[in-house]
Amino acid sequence: MTTAAVLLVVAGVCVAVGARPCEQHEKCVALAVCPSLRRLAAKGTALDADGKAALRAAQCGWAAGDAAMPEVCCPLLPLDECALPNPDRLLFSTTVRVFEAPWVVRLAYRSGKGSLEFGCSASLVTDLYLVTAAHCVVPRTPVSARLGELDTGTEQDCSDVAQDQLLCAAPALDVAVDTVIEHPGHAEHADGRNDIALVRLRRAVSFTDDVRPVCLPVDGVVVPPTRGHRFLVAHGWGTQANNGSAVMTKGQLVALTLEECATRLPAARRVDAALQQCTVPSHRSNACRGDPGGPLTGASVLTGSDSRAVESLVGVLSSEACDIGANDGVPTVSTRVAPFVPWILARLAENGSVH
Repeated sequence: MTTAAVLLVVAGVCVAVGARPCEQHEKCVALAVCPSLRRLAAKGTALDADGKAALRAAQCGWAAGDAAMPEVCCPLLPLDECALPNPDRLLFSTTVRVFEAPWVVRLAYRSGKGSLEFGCSASLVTDLYLVTAAHCVVPRTPVSARLGELDTGTEQDCSDVAQDQLLCAAPALDVAVDTVIEHPGHAEHADGRNDIALVRLRRAVSFTDDVRPVCLPVDGVVVPPTRGHRFLVAHGWGTQANNGSAVMTKGQLVALTLEECATRLPAARRVDAALQQCTVPSHRSNACRGDPGGPLTGASVLTGSDSRAVESLVGVLSSEACDIGANDGVPTVSTRVAPFVPWILARLAENGSVH
């Protein structure tokens, strides 16, 4: 009997004879290679009734040629750990505190002189993968990613959370880039459509308070802001050309309808409403900075038995989210993430990324 089967027996779980089809955010794999469900089974006799039910419900079949090896629908995304709420964040402020946006990542590039320089940003979505803009990975490819950074001028980031009380994070983490995956439709359009890409890190990172993924808007699982909820948030440092900040800032943006966007954009500029999102700074955040490739997030709900409020990745910034009064109300056009979630999940499944 295989180790995985022994775990199920010890846990008192009778596996099903049949199988269920996996959802789009899952992959049918052997229990032995599914970290989250294997940890659940490893609890043995300490596993409660809900845990046993979860293991039974997860079964999708049996490994080929091994009748003792159950296969399970294993999550492709760490939905149980993504975008946990931060009670210390400051609402309606451009100030970002430590642990507030732990999914924001800076991408580093090799300069012509051989030194490293930061350009685009990205969003951590699993322990191995980042989502960014396609124009941030081609023709220039990032060589490393910096996670868990707030202030670029300090070794350790700290924030005041109460009188005479500091909350400090661990030093920023630099991880080499393994490969990049440009969306195949990006090169076909010069108007910014399909401006999305994946960056795979050379090694998996551990989730901590200052390094944690944002939730992807998986259909039926993570419910993103409705059309009526028009406020989104951009995080970033900005660029030197626009007097970027050494400290990450945030700003509230207003999502525009297609009609509103069309009236504010130059006549020659066209927007694909299904794939792109127009935003303008709200009156509260006209000093925000967003980096190309960085996240545009919105308050969302993770459904299911552990339903909770989360932040989901609504958009990927195609250009700076806002300038200090420089754009005179001209919208920023960003890439909607939801239409590309199936493509992202397919790439994760191909590369064996399970949780």
